[in-house]
Amino acid sequence: MRALRGKGTTILYTSHYMEEVEAIASRVLIMDQGHIIAGGTVDELVARIQFEEHVTIEVGEPTAAVVENLDRIITSAQAAGGVRSIRADKPTLEDVFLTLTGKRLRDGGES
Repeated sequence: MRALRGKGTTILYTSHYMEEVEAIASRVLIMDQGHIIAGGTVDELVARIQFEEHVTIEVGEPTAAVVENLDRIITSAQAAGGVRSIRADKPTLEDVFLTLTGKRLRDGGES
C-alpha cells in the first residue's frame, strides 16, 4: 500500500483499524451510520477534538506516599524507589472517532 501511494496511486481503503489508517492514509474520512461526519489529514482530525494527553507513570514500588501525593508523584516515586518510565500519549484517530461518534470501533457499542 505504501509503495503504491509513494508512486502517486490513489487508493480507497476502508478499515475499522485506526492504527493501520494512521500509518498509511494521507487523508481520512470518518463515517458513522453511512454518513461522512469528518474529513482531513490525521493531524487535522486530531486537532479538531478537545482531548487531553494521557500520561502513564510506572514506578518501582508504588508506596502509599506516591498514591497520597499525586500532585508530586514524580518526586515521590523517585524517593520511593525510582521512576521506571513516564510516557505521554497524544490523541489518536481512534480517540477522534470515539469523540465524534461516542462509539468504540472494536466493540461496536457506546462508550
